[in-house]
Amino acid sequence: MLTKPITVREATAADIPFLRAMIWEAILASPIEIALLGIEQFQQLEDQYWSRWVEHPDPAFIAQNATRQPLGGLTLKPNDQHVPVQNWRIGIGVAAQARGQGVGRHLIEHAISFAREQQATAARAGSLSRHRFCGIRRTQWVD
Repeated sequence: MLTKPITVREATAADIPFLRAMIWEAILASPIEIALLGIEQFQQLEDQYWSRWVEHPDPAFIAQNATRQPLGGLTLKPNDQHVPVQNWRIGIGVAAQARGQGVGRHLIEHAISFAREQQATAARAGSLSRHRFCGIRRTQWVD
């Protein structure tokens, strides 16, 4: 059950298992990407990414309820080599029991604010149909 309010905070190393599970669920919901790369390759890439995350973290956020129960997670990965990063890739997952209650929207809005503060000009989400309502397109901001 969702206990309002929903807040979003920066992820810590203690959040890795939850974040990893949320992002893996998002990957599994992306059949085209899985077909192109293969599930085993995705698993290897995720293993490598999360093993390095504590020492080299990308921005990541956790949505939580009033009792601090994690409801969803979002990662931002640089999609270019610019300093500062101009284009971010978004990975997002929401726990099954929290879906349809605005958790994803809170995470996306927080990520957009963060990326804009970092002077980014674009963000890309794997499943645009889920995120387009929040103002994300493949290559530009939508105001």
